[in-house]
Amino acid sequence: MIYTLNNRLMTTLTVPTNEILLDNIMRVMSGEYFGVRKAAKIVGGRRKLERLIEAGKIEFAKPVNSQNGKWYCRADQVLAHCRNMRPKTKSQTKLYLSYDKQGKVQQNC
Repeated sequence: MIYTLNNRLMTTLTVPTNEILLDNIMRVMSGEYFGVRKAAKIVGGRRKLERLIEAGKIEFAKPVNSQNGKWYCRADQVLAHCRNMRPKTKSQTKLYLSYDKQGKVQQNC
């Protein structure tokens, strides 16, 4: 909606900045690579990373064709499958209410 406020033309159009920022991050990281250990830490484990590679959701490269050559995974695909790294919150303590003889509320934890 377009309207005027103090002789200025205003709009209610909102830009989804979170989506734009996420898209920018993915575009920047599309040319970058993570090592297998870092990728496994981001995804949530080595086995989960291997399952994602087998499913074709994450591409990997091994530039040196030797037995101990390092694997590299595409950073944008790894970040798209990252695990929830938010800290777990402590469960909230329950609040118990009791009443005294006069009918007043007393709080007990």
